[in-house]
Amino acid sequence: MSFNLTNVVSGLFPTQELRQAIRTNREFFSSFGAKDSHKLRKQLFQIFDNVALPPDARFFFYFLCAHMNNRARILSDLQNLPDAIKGLAWFGDLTNFFDNNTCGYPAGEEPGAVFACIHVPQTLPPLSMYCYCIGVDQAERNINNLVNLQYFGQLNLNDDLQARHKTAMENFWTNTVRTTRRRDRPQAEVARYGTPQAFDGNYYDITTARDKYILVSPTTRQAVNPTDVATGYTEAEIVAWANTFAGL
Repeated sequence: MSFNLTNVVSGLFPTQELRQAIRTNREFFSSFGAKDSHKLRKQLFQIFDNVALPPDARFFFYFLCAHMNNRARILSDLQNLPDAIKGLAWFGDLTNFFDNNTCGYPAGEEPGAVFACIHVPQTLPPLSMYCYCIGVDQAERNINNLVNLQYFGQLNLNDDLQARHKTAMENFWTNTVRTTRRRDRPQAEVARYGTPQAFDGNYYDITTARDKYILVSPTTRQAVNPTDVATGYTEAEIVAWANTFAGL
């Protein structure tokens, strides 16, 4: 069957008003539908601002999620934190934020109001790496532990480290997420959100591996670039960065 392409298409072309609206919002449409780290961070920071969460509470929110992004476990341990933390002026704001403005998984998110804890570390990997390293002893800041952090793969890594992280995430997703999440999630959430899918290597390549974040010095707060930005951090460079936390 033949048809007149010009006639068909001409009836669907946008008005000048719609073309103008699209043209002035190209940045939005360039990543339409994608939940990359930059969009997620913007979403989270908007909620921070909406509730006027104090700066130290924002940092400690990242700190807790960098170490354990399971909301249910964070909530169960919040009141078990040291008195030196619970006695700080902003701690009540933080607990209220967890109670009212977070959820466990993305399906429970509400724009401008509720954010999933599971996404928090991935929204700002350099800060999450910092949070992890200041929260553990020097012996724990070894390359094997760092490679197994979910947000580690968002750094500007060389091919070897990127491949090692991808393998670690596949193992984590297959052997931990798909088993323990079934056990940990309330039955109502399982019924609503379903169970996790298998690890998707292609999705990893177009999301996690594309971010290429740069580390930040814990002493100068300045960027610590890899020697060769084009190829990314080597294992030696990651270890050297982790060693700068000694004594902090």
